Amino acid sequence: LPNIGKDFTNLEHQPGSSAIGSNYVSLTDFIYAVYEGKCLKIDANTGKKLETFELPPLEGQSTPAKWGFIANSGEFLIAGAETLSDKKGNPGNFTWSGTTSKAIVVLNRMTGKIIWKKEAEYGFRHNTIAISKDTVYCIDMIPKDIQIILTPTKTDGLGKICAFNLQTGNLLWSTDQGVFGTWLSYSTDYDVL
Repeated sequence: LPNIGKDFTNLEHQPGSSAIGSNYVSLTDFIYAVYEGKCLKIDANTGKKLETFELPPLEGQSTPAKWGFIANSGEFLIAGAETLSDKKGNPGNFTWSGTTSKAIVVLNRMTGKIIWKKEAEYGFRHNTIAISKDTVYCIDMIPKDIQIILTPTKTDGLGKICAFNLQTGNLLWSTDQGVFGTWLSYSTDYDVL
């Protein structure tokens, strides 16, 4: 897969997958690799490309959304769809480039069937998407320096944390109180976000 690591290599201080999120998931049966805006399902034993999964168009678009990152939980693939940019289509400074998606899409990892999709009000930063066995947690917020570019009249209080049921996409809870940060993690052992 030529240039599969291109997004993780530049001359600026781009922190790579710690900010962008991973572009592949390796499991015992299949490897799922985000490549050229789509997801390749690859046989883990032979390396043979088996299928290509595409994301649905987002609201107001007619073409499939591009994959931004990929994660896995059980039978599901979790995708970030369409990385955000400024109004001219520029990705912004290095802290923004490739780090945030316009939507989260959950698919069946065997068939590629879309299970559910949630579009962000502001943007789902990839490293604020944390997944348990039954819940997708995320922060819908953009960094303050980018808020100034995209919404110069509203630079404070933009953001909320959400918890969605992994199987259905139903909103379990959300809050816009005291939301901050650029990273979330979930502990299975302690059931703590």
